[in-house]
Amino acid sequence: MKRTERYNHHKTRVTLHTALLVAALSTVFLVCGWLVGGLEAVFVMAAVIVAGLVFMPCMSPATIMRLHRAMPVPRAHLPGLHHALEELSRRAGLARVPALYCVPSRAPNAMATGTREQSAIAVSSACFSLLNEREMFAALAHEVAHIANGDSRLNLVTEAMRQAIVFAAILGMILVALIWMWIPAVYVPIWLPFVLAFSPLVALVCQRAISRAREFGADAVAVELLGGP
Repeated sequence: MKRTERYNHHKTRVTLHTALLVAALSTVFLVCGWLVGGLEAVFVMAAVIVAGLVFMPCMSPATIMRLHRAMPVPRAHLPGLHHALEELSRRAGLARVPALYCVPSRAPNAMATGTREQSAIAVSSACFSLLNEREMFAALAHEVAHIANGDSRLNLVTEAMRQAIVFAAILGMILVALIWMWIPAVYVPIWLPFVLAFSPLVALVCQRAISRAREFGADAVAVELLGGP
């Protein structure tokens, strides 16, 4: 199998993996909402999430970077790195080049936030001393791939679903306890509180697995952006 075919196969597998995990998380969301309040509760939970994602003011990438104590990297200090980021952004089809930041940290790490229209990438200070030029370009390519893939938006959606599942599970267990104490004549299946109790854990596992799948997806796109592994 040629290298290009292997990369395409890997990207397809990661995409399917992500889709299956999102479907699993959505199933937990539907089941948990239905157990607590039926279809009406599912529709209300979904409407609240959609409304929150649409109308909630999102933090700008610059604000998020300030929260991480990140400082902008002037182009005059590292013109080669800025040029590489511009080229990677062009290859990825981003509308604007992400702003480049440095986070004071002894651990080598990097992060990206934002959309294709407005984004930022932060690289820890340890990377500048531990990585050579090619490795630094690879780190930037990985973060640019996250932006191009829309992973920030996906993470926001999955976190909203997880929080909704946690809320519904807690509410459901409270209602079950109240019914058992005050309305014993109402039948409540013994398995119901156990399902509700485990729903947040299952949702968390699905969310973490989705995040890991997107890391592999970013690796695959980064290979294309760099033209090699």
